[in-house]
Amino acid sequence: MNIRSTRFRWLLALCLLVASGGLLPKSVRAEIRTAAALTPEAVGAAICAAKDGDTVQLPAGTAVWSTKSWNTGHSPKVKTIIIQGAGIDQTIITVDKSKNGNTSFNLEGTEGKPFRVTGITLDGSLHPNEASWGALMNVSGTCKNFRIDQCKFKNCDVMLMIGGDTYGLIDHCHFDGEISHGGCLQPIYYSGPGAPNYRKPLTLGTAEAMYFEDNEVNLKGAVARGDNPFFVAINAARVVIRHNTIVNAEIEIYGPGQRKCGCQSAEIYDNQFATVDGGRPGGPIFINAGVALVFNNTVTGYDGRFIELQNHRAYMDMPPWGKADGKNPLDGNQVPAGQVGAGYPCFGQVGWASNVDGAFKLTPCYAWNNTRNGARFLMAVTSRNPNVLATIKEGREFLNEPPPADYYKPYVYPHPLQEGWEALMKSVAGAAAFAATPVDIYQDMQSGANGDVLTPALMNASHHGGGKWSSDKGELWVSTAKLRDLPGPVSVGRTTYAAKGAGRCWMVHDDKSLNAVTCTLPGPCRKITLACYYTPGVTISFGNQFDTIVMSGNHGYAVLQTRNDDGKGPYFRAHSCTTGWKTTFSPGQIRVLSGKTYWVNLHFDAEQGETSAAAFDPDNNFAQVGEVVVANSWLDSTGMRWIGFGRTDNHGPNPTAKTQSYFQQILIDYTRGAFPLIPGREAPKKSP
Repeated sequence: MNIRSTRFRWLLALCLLVASGGLLPKSVRAEIRTAAALTPEAVGAAICAAKDGDTVQLPAGTAVWSTKSWNTGHSPKVKTIIIQGAGIDQTIITVDKSKNGNTSFNLEGTEGKPFRVTGITLDGSLHPNEASWGALMNVSGTCKNFRIDQCKFKNCDVMLMIGGDTYGLIDHCHFDGEISHGGCLQPIYYSGPGAPNYRKPLTLGTAEAMYFEDNEVNLKGAVARGDNPFFVAINAARVVIRHNTIVNAEIEIYGPGQRKCGCQSAEIYDNQFATVDGGRPGGPIFINAGVALVFNNTVTGYDGRFIELQNHRAYMDMPPWGKADGKNPLDGNQVPAGQVGAGYPCFGQVGWASNVDGAFKLTPCYAWNNTRNGARFLMAVTSRNPNVLATIKEGREFLNEPPPADYYKPYVYPHPLQEGWEALMKSVAGAAAFAATPVDIYQDMQSGANGDVLTPALMNASHHGGGKWSSDKGELWVSTAKLRDLPGPVSVGRTTYAAKGAGRCWMVHDDKSLNAVTCTLPGPCRKITLACYYTPGVTISFGNQFDTIVMSGNHGYAVLQTRNDDGKGPYFRAHSCTTGWKTTFSPGQIRVLSGKTYWVNLHFDAEQGETSAAAFDPDNNFAQVGEVVVANSWLDSTGMRWIGFGRTDNHGPNPTAKTQSYFQQILIDYTRGAFPLIPGREAPKKSP
């Protein structure tokens, strides 16, 4: 059978949202407000009068903003609105920043309030050579889902500046440098939230980054040679640069400098680079910090023959971080002072982008399937400085090959925010419409460091709700692999936990039986659902099925088994017993892939006398995988009293199983016993 649930909860949440004055669909509430003129005063008045959901239209024409921005005298914070011009080269605002102190088109976002700017040309022709006091457009604040599209930025050393704990999507924009300013151009400058980002798990391949896609960059009138980065990322920024056309310009992923730490992560792929009309920038791609995934880029022209890697702190002082000399407490200092490569690994250097547990973690860069003038275009260290060469090594900090499948997978293209206003609304209204799902237990697994053996103290420190954890049945380990977001917000009592990713999970070796951790429940549970991420690791054929997740009580048990007796699996199936402990199995099973992460549900219902198991694909919007499999259970059982994870079975060892399996984000609902349990999701569709 396939899961089909009503949308009653969604409709109820929507009714509550309407009653509370929250975000409403455009057709219900949105208005179009047209600025009376293209002056800062008129634009500011229209924006300030707008309410969440409205569109502010800017008229066609040309205007010069010299001493004021739209928000002069107003709050620069932007509501959930669209600011829409008449189109590229139809609504033209020339920002005259020839004097220090003049303001740009400022946008300060707020988390939970997405905004969109579209159809505007911003021209900097009146202030050549200016880069020191701002950009044509400045985005700041905490918004996590803004969109700027179908805009043109032209003739300015700094065209778009983005700063702080904010990100979104820049798409289908034009960045044109037709006037030679005689200096270093940095049309897009993105400064992230700073050093605290290093304590957060990486978010490669997710929406949690600043995206630049489907843009056209042409600096044909800029300096013919030298330092011409169209894009600069710094200060623990996390960026994705993809599907752009880039002419006479380069991408620079900055290391520490300008009193900021370096960029943390960069995903650069499917871009087209070219030089024309004598343009000779230093090279197409420079990586000076963090982790970089660079692939499927095509380069035509350019003198630079490599994707260049650098570590400036290996040989020079970069205030306020200092030099990596083996004595700087910011660095790993595995190589002591006085030796070549002293200080290694250096804080934030190439290949070391994460410091989640207070200890440096290797995060190698990968480059593959890039070409320059038809030949392979590889990562390399071009510096001859011995300290740089000692701290960045091929095979350790970087590899010219695709990464392992569990290391990286690109985010969906095109970015969902390209779907338009409805996508912007969905990005926040979805969280509002699906209020936090109540559960009784949430195990977030955030205690301990990578490689620690799980102890009761570690497990109970990351446990929310009733019950108590024990490790008396075996050993599991803390891991930082296979990390996933919580599917949606959940609440335990009065505390809500957002749909955020975790920095740890639990790992079990597949070779040994009776190797599990358990949690005692507060009391017998006659209707209960357990949900979590589960990554089956086993690849060998075996006949002694693994009892991977179990619930047990005085009258019966419910099990999600992992099996591969025919060598064509692995498979999930449900296992239980009826009155008198008569063993039962589900007639069907769910075929899955080794090494792939699934969201699984194990459900027990004493009134129905059933144990059900289901799997969902988080890489396909949690679509259902296969069918729900059901085993008959002890009718009117007194209920379940404890749960277990790992290999709870006593079916014998499997010494040839050299793999590991992983668990993450465990939820338990015994008050409602909701099934399926996928917080923040509508009834899932079946996966193809």
